[in-house]
Amino acid sequence: MIIWTVNIDRRKSRRLGRQIPRRFSIPTPTVDEISEACRELNLNPVSYPEKRYPSLWWEKTGYVEVDRAKPRSRTLIKVAEIIKERRDKK
Repeated sequence: MIIWTVNIDRRKSRRLGRQIPRRFSIPTPTVDEISEACRELNLNPVSYPEKRYPSLWWEKTGYVEVDRAKPRSRTLIKVAEIIKERRDKK
């Protein structure tokens, strides 16, 4: 399964690629944050930071490739929750 940064970015609309409700999403996630959250969930992440999301080809958004464990939406919400928790600790 591929998780693009756009998939959990609060600043993006559903039309641009956000795949979870805005209340669960986070502003400007990075590939490193997603990778760390996936590592915590034991999803074996592999990062590709230089890749570009097709709808936003002018931005280097990047993505993380992970093992599929749960349905896509639940995995994305869980990743966003972990990133929120880590940001709140800082």
